[in-house]
Amino acid sequence: MESSSRQWLSVAACGRLSLPAIIRAFINGTDVSKLPFSALVATTLAGVAACGPTIHPDQLAASIRPGMTQGEVYKRMGPPDRGYLTNGLDCFQYDLGKFNLGSSRNVPFSVYFDDSNRVAGTARVACRGRRI
Repeated sequence: MESSSRQWLSVAACGRLSLPAIIRAFINGTDVSKLPFSALVATTLAGVAACGPTIHPDQLAASIRPGMTQGEVYKRMGPPDRGYLTNGLDCFQYDLGKFNLGSSRNVPFSVYFDDSNRVAGTARVACRGRRI
């Protein structure tokens, strides 16, 4: 019985067996061990999520170049975590995450736009100015 549950969990990892197939097997009475159904679903979802590609925040930040429009920045970075008005110009601030596991602070990444709403520059510091 125990090896059977391990086999199901390993097959479910990385999407080799879909969640609907596992549900059908469970409903049809196929022996999927005595694991609670919710634990099986949670393990499957966690395994599939772990298999997805991840982009390192540094790579994402490095892809922002001077002259890009605000729309192009949105497409690559998503909406900013905060927006500021700095000397009459927009500044989008993104939290890149915690690079130091012992720290509780996110690393800020700021994208400054010129008066034609194109990237004027970027910095690894928080935006300054009035929050919008």
